[in-house]
Amino acid sequence: MGIRLTKIKGDAISSRVLMEWMKFLIEKLSFEGMVDVLAYYVDLGWISADVLLKVLKYAKGLKSWQESTNAKPQGFLTPADHIRSLIYIEELRRGESKKGLEEEISKIYHYGWRK
Repeated sequence: MGIRLTKIKGDAISSRVLMEWMKFLIEKLSFEGMVDVLAYYVDLGWISADVLLKVLKYAKGLKSWQESTNAKPQGFLTPADHIRSLIYIEELRRGESKKGLEEEISKIYHYGWRK
């Protein structure tokens, strides 16, 4: 199987999904942790190096936001968190936002990632 996400479209839906995904990763990991997990996703073939660079370009604006909050990121992603990232990646690949994404994610967190 090839790389799952090779480019991010410039439309409004893709921009919104990208911002939500970056916010999720930064809140869970911090800016630096987000960089590390994105590099890991490149290694897994979930995203391309070009996508990594584009995400980092967008995320620069969120770094100062994260630094200005008093929130302490947990510093790691659970298996359910990685599944959530994969859902964001699929939305970006398809160029559409899946209705009910939060409901699906809630099920993952409530029932566990194996169900």
